[in-house]
Parts: sequence; C-alpha cells; structure tokens
Amino acid sequence: TLVGVPAGAVHPFTSAAKKKFAFEQASEQADVVRRVISSQFARRSGAPDNVLALGCTPGRAGGTLSSTNYESIYPNANVVLLTNRTWETILERIGDVLMTH
Repeated sequence: TLVGVPAGAVHPFTSAAKKKFAFEQASEQADVVRRVISSQFARRSGAPDNVLALGCTPGRAGGTLSSTNYESIYPNANVVLLTNRTWETILERIGDVLMTH
C-alpha cells in the first residue's frame, strides 16, 4: 500500500500506465524545455509567471528562436540547470510525456 494513494488508484508503473505514458524519448532535453516555455507563452499574452520564462519575452519576427513563440533576452539559470546531463538521463528513463506532465 502506498501512503497517500487512494484505494483503487492505478500505480504509475503498471502496464496500463506504461501504455498511457509510453516512457518513450522522442526529443532532446533542450527541446522539451523549449516546448514547455513555448506552451507557457501560448497560454497567456505577455510573459508568463514561470521560472523557465525568466529572461524571455513574447516572440517577434526575426527573433533569436524563430521556431518558438518567445525570444530569449538573457540566459536563464533554470533552463541551463534543466538541460544538464542529469535531466537528460531522467528524460531517457521516463520519456517526453512524463517529463512535461
């Protein structure tokens, strides 16, 4: 029995959960982080209140990250931390879906 887990809840490592989440890595960690930041900008106008979006502004034509809807004005230490080898290893183990959940 897991403490704090309701009776009848699906354990995250059961075959049903594995099918739902697939645990597959389809992207590099830096791409996952960029998608998360981009999704934050897509949810609201202006800069989101999220530590990953620090140093970013809504994108414009000819911006530094033309494939996203935001532009990075200055480096973000949180993004640097989340793209290091440790987080790449976690992504390899749990996959894109759980990493962005």
